[in-house]
Amino acid sequence: MSLQVEKLEHNMAKLTIEVGEDEVEKALQAAYNKNKNKMSIPGFRKGKVPRQMLEKMYGPAVFYEDAANILIPNAYGKEVKESELEIVSQPDIDIVQIEKGKPFIFSAQVALKPEVVLGAYKGVSVPKTDLEVTEEEIIKEKERQLNHTAGVILNRSGDFARFNKLLRFNDALAGFVENNVLIESAQIYAYSIKRIKRDVIIKVCYESGYVYEDIDINNLAQTYYELDYADYTQLKDVINMWKELSTNSVTSIREKDALIEAVLKGIESLFRKYYSELCGLSNVSEVDNKHFTKYRILTLLIRLARRYSTTTIDNKNILGDDKKEIEYFLLNGKRTGILSSILLEDTFMFKYTRNSHKKDGRAYVCFPANIANQNYIIVFSIQTFDLDEYIDLEQEIDSLKSDFVNRLL
Repeated sequence: MSLQVEKLEHNMAKLTIEVGEDEVEKALQAAYNKNKNKMSIPGFRKGKVPRQMLEKMYGPAVFYEDAANILIPNAYGKEVKESELEIVSQPDIDIVQIEKGKPFIFSAQVALKPEVVLGAYKGVSVPKTDLEVTEEEIIKEKERQLNHTAGVILNRSGDFARFNKLLRFNDALAGFVENNVLIESAQIYAYSIKRIKRDVIIKVCYESGYVYEDIDINNLAQTYYELDYADYTQLKDVINMWKELSTNSVTSIREKDALIEAVLKGIESLFRKYYSELCGLSNVSEVDNKHFTKYRILTLLIRLARRYSTTTIDNKNILGDDKKEIEYFLLNGKRTGILSSILLEDTFMFKYTRNSHKKDGRAYVCFPANIANQNYIIVFSIQTFDLDEYIDLEQEIDSLKSDFVNRLL
């Protein structure tokens, strides 16, 4: 472990701390032990999936965040104590490098105790002021200090903001599920989209959920989608054209035909590419995180081409009977639905029947929402027997979306 100190202006300093590879590996293992019971892969019981397989499925960065949260407090506290710096602020942390097999490097910008040079103060006189303080004023001041201190302590770690957010989510979810006849469960996932070199990483994290009595619903905990940046831009172009056609904003027949042709060519191009790559897999051990993402995009492309309002994602395979085992491993309806809603930036509905024989099948609706400058996906479920001829489904979903958003305001 090492520390570099760079003095900045206005009594500020930048501390750069490096942690050795051995400590990084211990932290990654600890992060895996913390999360392994929340993560599952078909064929393994929860908590029994090897770390290497989880890293291969979700990407090598799957445990980085928790590992960093383990490493930073210990390394920062130890180095600051040994440096004998007089730090008077909470650190502003920035991760410089985190990667398996390499040192972990992060920086912390802090305020230092200023050096004060006293002027001539001997002989200065100050008139004495007599103050009378009532008991009521003493009580009020104690209450003010107590409230102020509590707020400072909570806000230092971000707990106060997180607690308030979680409380809002829990109340909104409970009210939404309990007061809508069709809804059996609802969940909120935070997501982010980042370009890293030639790839696009979409990270989705479970925030909160509420389930009606005796309903069996699983959450995803945390998942990553990874695809090439060039494919991502091509896919978004296809989606934007498809959405333009769906809104009926194109009135010219010639323009509409040209747009349909462009959409179909884009769909066919990506579909052939991903289909060929996935059919090239010979066994499950070759599957990585990009393969999972590509399979989910294949199902979305089929949906766009068919332009149906619902679809069934189950073990009827796309890749053919000889790839049935691989396709079963790739298959997950909820992950597909969430990714589709993120990419479409719109509502996505699907029916998921795999492993649902005791639940009579289930219909899910996903839709994106921006809450306090953070992107979220809201997922709610209804039983398939609720989708009958007496329900205007599109109107009902719009009403449910509005109801949920209003509960968060």
